[in-house]
Formats: sequence, structure tokens, C-alpha cells
Amino acid sequence: MLDVAAYSLLHFTLGLMQRPSLTNSYYHVWAVLLVTLRYSVKHGRPAGIALRQTPLVDLMSSFWAANILRSQIKLMLKIPVWLLWSINSARIIHGFVSSEHATASHKDNVRLVAEYMRREHRPSVATDPATMKGYRYLVLGEAKQKKEARPPHYGLELKPTHREKLITLEKIWEWERGDDGSTQGRRVSALLKDRNGMLRDLCLSFALYKLLRRRFYNLPIYETKLDKTKQLIFDGILADENARSTYNTYLESEEASRGKSGLGRDKRVFRITKAELSFLNDFFYSRHALIFANGFPFFRLFLSTLVVGAISYMAVAIHQYSKIAKQNELGKVRHGVVFTWVLLSLLGAKEIIEIAGYVFSDWTKVLLVCNYVQQPWWLRARVMEMVVRLLCRYSLVKRWHGRIGQYNLVFGLDHQRHRFASIDLPQQVQEAVLLSLRNLRNPSQQSYLDSALSAVPPAAHEKVHAKVNAVEGDVHRVLLWHIATCYCELHLAETRSIGVRRPWWVKVPRWVMIPLLWVMMPIVEYFRTRSTGVWTAPFVDQSGLEQMERKHYITAISLSQYCAHVLRLNPPLIPGNEILTKAVLDQVIVETHNALRRCYSISDTFARLQGMIQGQNNDQGKITNNQGMTQEQSGNGNKEDEASNNQGTAEGQRGKTKRDNGGAAQNTLLKMGSQLGQDLIDAADGNNEALWAFLAKHWAGYVLHLAQSTRASHHKLYLSTGGELMTHLWALLSHAGLMGAVAHGEMGTGATPIQEDQPQVLDLHPTS
Repeated sequence: MLDVAAYSLLHFTLGLMQRPSLTNSYYHVWAVLLVTLRYSVKHGRPAGIALRQTPLVDLMSSFWAANILRSQIKLMLKIPVWLLWSINSARIIHGFVSSEHATASHKDNVRLVAEYMRREHRPSVATDPATMKGYRYLVLGEAKQKKEARPPHYGLELKPTHREKLITLEKIWEWERGDDGSTQGRRVSALLKDRNGMLRDLCLSFALYKLLRRRFYNLPIYETKLDKTKQLIFDGILADENARSTYNTYLESEEASRGKSGLGRDKRVFRITKAELSFLNDFFYSRHALIFANGFPFFRLFLSTLVVGAISYMAVAIHQYSKIAKQNELGKVRHGVVFTWVLLSLLGAKEIIEIAGYVFSDWTKVLLVCNYVQQPWWLRARVMEMVVRLLCRYSLVKRWHGRIGQYNLVFGLDHQRHRFASIDLPQQVQEAVLLSLRNLRNPSQQSYLDSALSAVPPAAHEKVHAKVNAVEGDVHRVLLWHIATCYCELHLAETRSIGVRRPWWVKVPRWVMIPLLWVMMPIVEYFRTRSTGVWTAPFVDQSGLEQMERKHYITAISLSQYCAHVLRLNPPLIPGNEILTKAVLDQVIVETHNALRRCYSISDTFARLQGMIQGQNNDQGKITNNQGMTQEQSGNGNKEDEASNNQGTAEGQRGKTKRDNGGAAQNTLLKMGSQLGQDLIDAADGNNEALWAFLAKHWAGYVLHLAQSTRASHHKLYLSTGGELMTHLWALLSHAGLMGAVAHGEMGTGATPIQEDQPQVLDLHPTS
């Protein structure tokens, strides 16, 4: 938005300045300031043809401003104006040249990492995810190594000509342990362990980000079948906190002392994925990946510092010029002082923010750590150590907010699609999802439904499977299980009389409520997104639940409403056709709205759904009786009149088909979901803890299924906000070699990496 505003304002103002009647000296200042501001406010990363067009437009605007400066201007303003113009022009040219080189470098690096992982594994070396022994995953320095294609298979290999500059995870973990015993080694080890190993894990996130890029370019992922790949996730990142390596356990007290729910405890697994997706967002949508492609941008930082100095110089000149201007110029000058100071303030603030973004960036932290591993003598001075710790302690990067969206189809006010709400990711949900993810290591537990059914009696297994198999597609299953979960919640609230009362304004007519919402939208939005029991769940007073029952209840309803929420995203973050998903959701919303019209309380809603179930069962019984009577009458017919009986039988079959189709037309997802919820309640036989344990386990497994089955291109669209919860889970599943059923170029689940004793011909032209 600011970029477009600056672009339009720039060209409009430059056009006005061409008029000979306008000779105010402030116009010359504005021309240069607007050109500089136009370049400074750009944050996003241009793609395609815009990558070349944008710098060209900036350069042409700069030359246009220079043409204006050729006219008469006071000497006091001429020097700072030309100085700022020269620095900004140099920055535009440098940015264009470096961006071209960085773009080509990124493309080559993605393919280089793909080919490197083909031969990274060494069967003779034992792997340990706690110490990263055997994990030669690239962090930095691969571009400075020599690339060779040697016989007999002529595969692309890295020849470490500068071994000290090739930084891998294995090398960083060696420095963290401080095995050499030197003073420098101990200081580096202390730095890597600081703040619960934040810098160490940041390097891990950077290495995983390089691997995850392959999923967006249809490049082969060779390590999916290796045991060490799963060990890194299950025995390393997902390992229980009590089972971590001994050199890091003493820092767990800091995390436990916070005592916060959600991501306040800074779970290591989400800390790693947050940083990883932040790097990935910079790679696709930000200029940071281009800026740091060849190391720390010292020259760009130097130019930004010069711009700040030139702005300060110009501010002094403007102040002095306004004091000594002639009497006949005061009218013109005074009209331009305020606007000039506004432009100077905006430009100065933007440059300072950009400098801070360079210095405190996660990319800078990774470069610092890698330089310490290469040259530990940097830490010999205590002052340098303090500076490094200060830089690494603060971050200006906006990562995942730690919240999950919520939408309740049954309780949603008027069932409107535009209403959004979110909650902090509950601790119970974290534990359930991560436990389900750990269980995926066992192939026998990879079926989320069968694994969850262990919590209910075996007699209900066949009935549940029949209900689930009756619908096709994940969008249908999400809605089916979401409605079933809502029905179970209604049953819990009614049977124990612990339902939360819905607000009085739910009964207000829509023609009155909509204008009020528009007028009071900021206040309504604030309370809506932070409320518990207004428009989204929980609609049960949790104080009336036992501890374990409350834990399972929170997990089930939070994940159920989160899955309903991702259906409403644009595009939906779910496998399948986007158009079909939207059409099905719209139809179910309309059906639910019509079926639950004027249900203003939990009791009314539950009674209405129960009536639908009983009506459906009665209709099915009538259809069965009619079919039996038809068959009996056909059997007692006159066998001699065979033609007549055959005709009657055909008509009976057509009538039967018509009745079946009519019954199927009335068998909506709302009815099917309510019936499924009632079947689960009957199977639990009054054991609410077992019922909610099943629902919690099912939703935790189903979220993982949806995450790994959704295409990478869909996850990519939500990186700018830090990614959805499913995107974080998708990244973990990808690194564990669990790719789901999504086709991924040449990836294939059977791809075999080349090992030291297994030569193979290398395809030098992978699919991009």
C-alpha cells in the first residue's frame, strides 16, 4: 500500500515540477526525497519480469529528479540534495546488480542442495540426533566449495577445497559440546547454549529450510527412506524434554518456570519450525533472502547509513534556509516546511528500521554463528562477546503468532462465513498433536481413525467406519466429524447442565444487528476474537469437568473448530479441489442455517438435532417396511401371468429407487454428523472421558493427515503470517520423510539416495 502511494505521489509531483511557473526551491527537495522514499518503502520481493522492471522504474525516476535539479536552486540546498540523490542512485544500481546475481545464486543453490543430499549419507558412520553426529546437513559455505562430476557415475559432488568454511549441523553441535577444551571453544559453546540453545536451533532451522525448499521446485528428496531422517525428528526435535541430551537439560528450568500455556513455554519443536518458516517466507516474499545471498550486506548497510547522514545534513540545511530566506520568499517557503519535515521524518525512520532489520535479522545471527565456528578468535575479546550476545538476544522478525483460527458451524451466529475468531494454541492441543506425531513412527499406528478407535468399545468400530466411508473427500469428512463433535458437546452440556448461556444479542433480528456491527465493528472485533463462549466454543463450563475429561474436551473442540476454520480460508488449506470445497461448505452452511433457524439456546439446538435423528430413523424404518411389503406382494403374485409380474417388478424397482433417492436427498451432512455423534455417545455408554479421549485422538491424527496431504503450493500462500498450524506440522512431517499421498515431482517414496558404495548415474537436469 505504501509502495503504491509513494509511486503515484512521486510521478504526480514530478510532473507538476516541470511547470516553469513553479520555482519554489522546496520542489527540488521534494523530488529527491520522494524518489528516495519510493525506493526505501519497498519490502516485498519482485518476481518474474517485475524483478527487472522495478529497478528500471526507480532509476528512471531518479534521472527525472536529476533533470529537475538542473534548474536554479539555492546553493545551501543544492549540496545536500545532490548528495542524497547520488547515494540513492548508487543504491538503486547496486540493488539491481546484486539482486540479479542473488536470484541466479538461489536457483543454483536449491539444486546443489538436492544433489548434495543424494550423497550426504555415509553408511559407515553411526548417527545420533542428540549430538548431530552423522548429520552433514548444509548450513553455510557450500557455494565456496568446488563442484565436481567424477567417474564412474559422474554425479555432482562437493569437493571441500575450503573445509573450514563448510558449516554443517555436525560441526555446530561439536562446537556446542566444547570438545576441544580451549578458552575460545568454551566461549562458543556457552554462546550456542545461551537461552536454551536458541542460536544452535536457529542454525538447525536454517539447514531444514534449505531442505524444505525442494518441495516447492519438484526436486527429488532422496533421504525419505533413511532411518536417520526419521531419527532426526522423532529422536531429536520431537524427543521428550526429559530425554534430551545431558548438556542441555539444566536449561529446562527456565522454560518450566514461565508456566504459560500455548507457545509461551517456547516449545523447542515450534521454535524450530517458526524460524524455518520465517526463512522460507523471506525466500519467497521478502528481499532478505536476496540481500543476504552473498553474506552480510556490508555495502548496503554502508549506503543506508550514508542516506541517514544525508538526511540529517538536509534537515540542518532546511532549518537554516527557512531562517535566512528573503521576505518575498517566506510565503512560498513556509507552505513547504511542514511537508518537507514529514518526508524527512518518514525517510529517516524507514532507513533506521531497515538498518535495524539488517543487524538484528535471523540471517545475521546464522552468519555470526557460522563465522564463530570458522574463526573462533573473534570471541577472544569480552567486548565482542557482549556485542554478539546483544545482537542475538533481540529479533525484529515477525514469526508465527501462536494462534489458531476457530469456526463453529453449529453455533456460529447466523452461520456467516465472514466471521473469524482465534485462540492461543492450548497446551493440551500441543501435547496431543505432538504425541500423535510421535506415534507415526510406528507403521501400525499411522491410521489415525483405527488408532483413535482404541478408546471406544470394539462393537462401535464397524458402525463408525461405515459412517466415515459413506462420504468421499476430506471436506466431507471434516464437516461430518465437526458436526459430530458439536453434537457431543451439546449432549455434554445438556446432560450435566453445564452449558454456557449464549449472549442476549443473538436473538436480535439481522436487519437490526448488521448496522450495529458496522458501527461498533472495532469493539465487537476485539471481544469476539478474545471471547470464550460468545460465537465460538467452548460452550461448556469447563469447571464442571474432571481434569482428564477437560483436557480431552479442549483438544477435541479446538482442533475440530480449527479444521472447520481452514475450510473457510481462501484458498482452503485442505486436500482436494478448491471449488468443490467452497461449494460443499456453502451448501452445508445453508442447510445448517435453515435447519437450526430460531434456535437461540443450547437446549433448542440439541432438541432440534435430536428430532432430525429420530425423523431420519423413522423414515428409514418406513422405507424398509415398504420394501418388505413390495417383495411379499411380488412373491404371492400369479406365476402364470409372468409378463404382468415382470412389469410389476420393474415398476417396484423404479419405485424403490425413487424412494432411496428421496431418502438420500434428505440425508444431509448435518443429519449424518448428528447421527455419528449419537452413535459415539451410545458406544461410550456413559463414559464421557473415553468419548472425548477418542475425539481428541481422532482430531489430532486427522490434522496431521490433512497437513501432509495438502500441496506445498497451498502452504506457501500462508507463509507471510508465519504459517498456519498445519504448515508447521507439514514441515515436520516432510523432514520425517512422511510425504502423504501428494504427488511431488520426482520425489517418490521409493527414491534411493546414493551412498558411498552405491554408484548411480546422475540426472543433471532435474525438474524445476
